[in-house]
Amino acid sequence: MTDRVYYSREAEVRAQQRQFILVVVATVFSMTIGAVIALLLAPRRGDEFRRVLGDQIEGVVGAGQKLADQVRQQVEEHVAEARR
Repeated sequence: MTDRVYYSREAEVRAQQRQFILVVVATVFSMTIGAVIALLLAPRRGDEFRRVLGDQIEGVVGAGQKLADQVRQQVEEHVAEARR
C-alpha cells in the first residue's frame, strides 16, 4: 500500500477500507458527472432528453445502490476479520 507504519493490523485495515471507499465514491461521482455532461451536450429534443436523462439517473442510482451494498458487505467482512 504505502510506506506508512501502522501500530496495529486493525489500523491498517481501517486505512485500507477508507481508501477503498474514497476510490469508489470518486469513481461513482466521476461517472455521474460524465453522464450528465454527455447528456447535456447530446443534440436531442426536450421531451426525449428528459426521458433519457430520467433513465440515466435511474440507472446511476441503481448502480450506486448496488455498489454501496457491495462496499458495505466488504467493509463488514473486513471488520469481522479484523475482530478475530
